[in-house]
Amino acid sequence: MRETTANDRFYTVMSHYTAVSIPANFQYHCGMKLIRLKQLAISLVLLGLCNGLAAQGEPRLYDIELIIFQYAGNDAGADEYWPEDFAKPDYSQAGILPKQSVNGYKRLSQASFQLNTTDLYLRSQPGKYPVLVHMAWRQPASDNGGKKIFISGKDDVADLQGTVAVSIKRFLHVDLDLLLNTSPGNRPLLQSNSQNSELPEGFSSTSRGQQSYHIISHRKMRRDELHYIDHPLLGVLVIAHRYEPDA
Repeated sequence: MRETTANDRFYTVMSHYTAVSIPANFQYHCGMKLIRLKQLAISLVLLGLCNGLAAQGEPRLYDIELIIFQYAGNDAGADEYWPEDFAKPDYSQAGILPKQSVNGYKRLSQASFQLNTTDLYLRSQPGKYPVLVHMAWRQPASDNGGKKIFISGKDDVADLQGTVAVSIKRFLHVDLDLLLNTSPGNRPLLQSNSQNSELPEGFSSTSRGQQSYHIISHRKMRRDELHYIDHPLLGVLVIAHRYEPDA
């Protein structure tokens, strides 16, 4: 019988009733495998942290589409009380959407519109629902409130100016601050508002003889759902989708 070498030594693990003997070389190989598994686990954890930090560095982007149409006709809003003295839209810190992405904000082309069928339906009703604004843009999610964006549009008897801001938290929040100007005789009588010197370049002030209506609205909404914001003089449709870039 040969002598037992160092590599043949046995380690004994005692249990209540039995002793399990494990060869030293077997224990060595198991130990090396355990070390490798620990190293692999650490690597996977670090990789996950790096991916998480990378994701945090790239803000979520959303595509927003907005339609604002007018309720035409002399009886629209006739049963409402309209004050003669009201505030005007707050244009401070508002900007015009760029064609190229700036800080995540970008105007989208008409080819990106998803509400074209709705737009066509509204326009197919002559004199009932003239579309004043149909636009879309991309923006980052923001817990501190979205950037205010200038909007404007008009038809033969009215023009619309103001701002829209979309902030994205647990829900999406839409804030509208609008000024609707209508031709005389098209709306209930209202004293004309004075010239507005705070309008940005490219936005005209209210013409003499027009009636003006200041409209403020806030709506909390979910993404991927079409939302309707009602007003006696205007209808607003808005939808937001998470932007997923092509791989």
